[in-house]
Amino acid sequence: MKRHNHGFTLIELIVVIVILGVLAVTAAPKFMNLQSDARKAALESLKGSLTSTAQMVYGKAIIAGKEKAQQQYICHGSTAASNCTESSTDAIEIRYGHPAANPDGILKAMDLDAVEVGGDVSGHDWAYRHKTWTDGTNNSQILLGFPNATDRIPVQYEDSKVSTYGDKCFLFYDTPSIETVGIETNGLRILIFSGGC
Repeated sequence: MKRHNHGFTLIELIVVIVILGVLAVTAAPKFMNLQSDARKAALESLKGSLTSTAQMVYGKAIIAGKEKAQQQYICHGSTAASNCTESSTDAIEIRYGHPAANPDGILKAMDLDAVEVGGDVSGHDWAYRHKTWTDGTNNSQILLGFPNATDRIPVQYEDSKVSTYGDKCFLFYDTPSIETVGIETNGLRILIFSGGC
């Protein structure tokens, strides 16, 4: 009785290895790009949440008659609108009816898990940079990004430097600096820069 060894020939093994190599080369970039797509989607989702929150706060400010003030406070908890002050624990800072672009404004309105760049960013969903001008306008801006990619969040946003933000990954939030009319034409800006995500 003869025994036949049934196994793969060397040629069959080489063909299988070549096919697996081709699949790896073509499929790997698609899987590597998933993290970038996920970051871009997270920024888009954050933009939607910021927009909705700004609209809700703006509506509340109109009801309270505070939409025309450069700096005001609106409470989102149990404090009555007429009693809301800067020292109220549930006070949200607003500029012309919109949550101010600072931690006491939009971040507090959203109850966002964000930490300022330079602090311990581990364990947080978002990292932010905040800039306030000392020119008497109290204008400010906030830039939100990912805690593990704080180098992709610029120190401040400048319209003149938009072309240099190709390698950045952040969301820019800015409130109006002058009184305007209506939510659609108010100067509220929420921009996403995702070239470096």
